[in-house]
Amino acid sequence: MIYAIFVGLSLDLKKGLIMGMLTGITLGIFTEWMQAYVPGRQTDIYDGLADVCGTLCGLLAIYLVSTRLSDT
Repeated sequence: MIYAIFVGLSLDLKKGLIMGMLTGITLGIFTEWMQAYVPGRQTDIYDGLADVCGTLCGLLAIYLVSTRLSDT
């Protein structure tokens, strides 16, 4: 979804992926930090790393599909 927003802003594939990566990682870190202030929740570095890995896997999938579609 983040990538789609940046592509909608007329960014090319590379810039869209970079902006999506930076935004996704920032949001993942921010949500982990905010959990420290929610009663009954705790901040966990491994959950933050899972957020980052999920962002990178999603962007990799977008990249692979986009390059396949542009080749045809």
